[in-house]
Amino acid sequence: MEINFLIHGLFMDRVIRLNTRVQLQDTATFTDLLEAIRPHIGFDLLTCLKNGSENPIILLNGENLRLPNGLDQPLRIGDEVSILQAVAGG
Repeated sequence: MEINFLIHGLFMDRVIRLNTRVQLQDTATFTDLLEAIRPHIGFDLLTCLKNGSENPIILLNGENLRLPNGLDQPLRIGDEVSILQAVAGG
């Protein structure tokens, strides 16, 4: 299946910006997606999310995907996943 994937922000001290389509197995979960995008973003976002070193906003079809339960969230054809790093300042 194909899903739309967007990641944008400062992760692991690097600016990451990627908007692409990702091919996954029909039974894929959010964890499978994170493993599939690793070569494209150059770091292991799954491990960063699990250990709390990164805490981005994660949206699945515009709805907030809460971790850690969201790691097992099944994906469907045409889903849109966005990972955005929150920015603070004043």
